[in-house]
Amino acid sequence: MVDDNPIGVGIIGAGRIGLVHLEALSSCPDARPVIISNPTLSKAKAAAETYPGMAWTSDDTEVINHPDVDAVWICSPSQASPDSPLRASAAPPIATDLAETIKAAVNLCRAKGVKLMTALQRRFDPNFSRVKRSIAEGTIGETIVVKLCSRDPAPPPLKYVQGGGGIFKDMAIHDLELARCPRVFCLSALCFSFSQAIHDLDMARFLMASEPVATLEVWDQAPYGYDQRAEVLGTKGMMMTDNMHPSTARILSDNQSWVVTGHADMPYDFFMSRYKEAYKQETLAFVRALRRDEPAPCSGRDGLVALIMAIGAGISAEEGRWVRFEEVRSPPYLPTPPHTSPHLPVLPISPHLPTPPHTSRYLPISPVADRAVPAPAPGAAARGHRRHEGVGGGGRDGRRRRRLDQHHARIGHAVGEI
Repeated sequence: MVDDNPIGVGIIGAGRIGLVHLEALSSCPDARPVIISNPTLSKAKAAAETYPGMAWTSDDTEVINHPDVDAVWICSPSQASPDSPLRASAAPPIATDLAETIKAAVNLCRAKGVKLMTALQRRFDPNFSRVKRSIAEGTIGETIVVKLCSRDPAPPPLKYVQGGGGIFKDMAIHDLELARCPRVFCLSALCFSFSQAIHDLDMARFLMASEPVATLEVWDQAPYGYDQRAEVLGTKGMMMTDNMHPSTARILSDNQSWVVTGHADMPYDFFMSRYKEAYKQETLAFVRALRRDEPAPCSGRDGLVALIMAIGAGISAEEGRWVRFEEVRSPPYLPTPPHTSPHLPVLPISPHLPTPPHTSRYLPISPVADRAVPAPAPGAAARGHRRHEGVGGGGRDGRRRRRLDQHHARIGHAVGEI
């Protein structure tokens, strides 16, 4: 049991997500930020100077070993992994490599008694929480269809793409985790080319197999703002969440050319604004769990399941087929965890659901899908170049099989070491 003194928190990472969590901590009366680290010392210093008495460093171990630190918020890039003997809250994905995640986060923390929480912010968003409550209370009856939409206003910068986990692990992971269906099919995918050597999917549509069915669309180039919506159709009605705006002001206007009716402001244009309240609530929830010595609201296992789903979605996008998450989970190394999501329910799989037609190398998502765009010339700026990435067909079965075998071998190796 933690005493009545505020919990001292160290933060690893002073990037955008680190600053979000730092701001959330400042609003929590039972916690106080103690020290923050970042490889670029000037960024850590700039963040720390906002809060009187907070220290800064470029060495993560100084955060972990600081005498006043009781818990660590891990906000480092996707490819970095936690290695803290303290309580830890980590922003998903915990790591982009599945074996690394198991070894460095879930099993290691459990073995050492570390209270690990995966900060799945959708779970603490008031809108999604309200939908979940209605499902649990039976307000809309038995669930028939779940539709999820997640659109970012702009793709991430090139540096982030080079070191991140791609659209599935860095973006879709939050939405896939809400439904937790047993298998997924990527209906279509569109690729954004930063250069001839670096491509990143910026749009994908998924069908998640179950009875009922869940669908998800993710896109990172929505010019009108941060679009986050959910719709659940039930036997007694329907419930949906709408976008959030900076104000409630609305416009009703007729200028003789067109009629304007709607919000005066665009939706929030960044996740830091859209999910500000969710970050605050997840911080309060984790601190409360620490003080009461209760289980973390979102465990490391929850984060692992989310990563498994993101990896499965990526495999489906490349191979153009249904992917069961058991393929990625690779029994017997990772037994199926109990469903603990406080949001959309696990949807039972339908053995009769057919595979959607997949007859074209390019799966169209709009008429533009049928237009071939030539690759940029060597050395040419290709920031705006878009082309379709093939997601099916071809003689790549051997390579695909080897990749899955490598996944399974690395998982077994990691578990064997622990």
